[in-house]
Amino acid sequence: MWPTKEGVVVAARSPDVGMRATPDGALLTWSDKAVPDGGTAIYASDVDLKWLGLQNRPDQELQKRFHDATLAAADSDPAQRFARRLDAARAAFGIGSFVEARGILTVALQDDPEEISRPDVRFLLGATELLCNDVGDASLLEGPWPDDQQRATQVWRGLYLTSAGGHDAEAAHLLARDFTRLRNYPANVRDVVLPLAAEEIGRYGSQDDLAALNDMPADSPYQLAAAFRDLRTGKRDLAYAAFKKLADDRNPLVSEKASEQAISLDLAGGNITPDAAADAFGSIIPDARLAGREAIVRFLQADAFMQVHKWTDALTAIDKAQAASSPANETMAAPLLFQTLAGVASAGVNGTDQNGLLHDAAMLGAHLPELTPGPKKGEILVAYGKMLLALGLPDQAAQILSQAIPMLDSPDIRGMAGEELASADIERKLPKDATDALARTDDPTLSDDIKASRRRISAEIALVSGDQSAALSLLNGDMSVASLDTSAHIHEGKGEWAAAVADVRKIAAVQIPQKGPLTKDQQSIAIRLASDASRVNDRRTLDWIADRVGNRQMDGDNGRVFALLAKHVDGALAESSTPP
Repeated sequence: MWPTKEGVVVAARSPDVGMRATPDGALLTWSDKAVPDGGTAIYASDVDLKWLGLQNRPDQELQKRFHDATLAAADSDPAQRFARRLDAARAAFGIGSFVEARGILTVALQDDPEEISRPDVRFLLGATELLCNDVGDASLLEGPWPDDQQRATQVWRGLYLTSAGGHDAEAAHLLARDFTRLRNYPANVRDVVLPLAAEEIGRYGSQDDLAALNDMPADSPYQLAAAFRDLRTGKRDLAYAAFKKLADDRNPLVSEKASEQAISLDLAGGNITPDAAADAFGSIIPDARLAGREAIVRFLQADAFMQVHKWTDALTAIDKAQAASSPANETMAAPLLFQTLAGVASAGVNGTDQNGLLHDAAMLGAHLPELTPGPKKGEILVAYGKMLLALGLPDQAAQILSQAIPMLDSPDIRGMAGEELASADIERKLPKDATDALARTDDPTLSDDIKASRRRISAEIALVSGDQSAALSLLNGDMSVASLDTSAHIHEGKGEWAAAVADVRKIAAVQIPQKGPLTKDQQSIAIRLASDASRVNDRRTLDWIADRVGNRQMDGDNGRVFALLAKHVDGALAESSTPP
């Protein structure tokens, strides 16, 4: 047997010692009983060595083995052809020529496809795909494997999960449990897989898992793993010093990862601003591209941009990351994309600049197909629909909102989405559709604010349908500016000036400040109230609004019109008796 630190020698015919199959592998027994501490037992299974054809020989002998196996495969008859090719693939794997091993095995399986049913063939193919950076096809390492071979194959499952991402804690545990096994692989394979395992354990291992890193080689990849371990165990200053030192390492993969961490630690510690961090991540992208980590660095850059709400820059970084991404980074892309698009949506809904709104809506529209359907996407769709409605595109808004509502699981958010859809239908002159939108998003648990807002939408539907009395009934008692405005418009349309004055005065009391310059909207409210009050010669209201406005300037002719309407007894008369 190939000697390892896990090796056990048992007399062939010992009457008391035997082997028993378990889900984890073949387990030593004593007098038909399992060893007392099964949790720390070493399972006697070396199929990873056999299936991969690993041999601990000098490089010259391994090269000769590969040469001889290649010739034997070329000279083989059809009956022995697959077996000889399999030997050649294993020999190539053993010297570290993983691409060549995959090529030999791929050709062999094209001629004899039924051989893929063999566990040893699937295992070898999965391992070569993994070490050729084809994570998708390396999923063969997930198994299933024969019950008595589970333990020997689990370390390679850990290597696969490391590359695939999304199960880092499990991967780190599998690798830590058999870290010694990897250390005893032949150098050509060990030097590739052991640094991957060490870093995964350092980044994501539990406290117990980290003990596997206590005895490692001194090379820089293992120094990097030790720095991650120190960071995980609270030795932040020690880890930071190691990352800064390793940032200048000759190994580009090590230096790039160390630079990432140093920048991230500087940002987290407040030593640099998010903008400076984004620039720093941008400066290492060429190195990251060489190291195959461009996507990860761009995701980090996007996160820095998001901290200062630079949503467009963040989205650009995510787009570039996805263009350079691998399946291992999909778990990073999705939450960042959702968060960024949610930020874009929030900024767009709350913004007032039409050009900015148009830009934000275009960005959302371009990226929405990338989002997985669900409540989060539904909320972003609602915001997108509101933006389209604000841009005067009710047909497109109605389409988007109709898509969003089935995805939403919160009654309040569904209720608000129903309001927006109803508003779009009102603009489309479809009152029945608006009523239906409110009905199918109704819920008895809706908050009072949302219920009041939906009543205002119902009042608008009644107005569109020509039922002003129903609209006034729905708005009765609602003191919101929107309801008062609608009620005032109804009264003004019916010539009910006293009632209109009562509504508009309440609006003015809320929206016209007692001090400071007046906006155009505030000036319009003042003129509207003065106009309505003058219709019924409401001197008290005219005096109130004149006093509220005081000597503050109004734009253009607004001041002359207001003075003419108000005729404030203590103020100057209008400059002209005829309004412009």
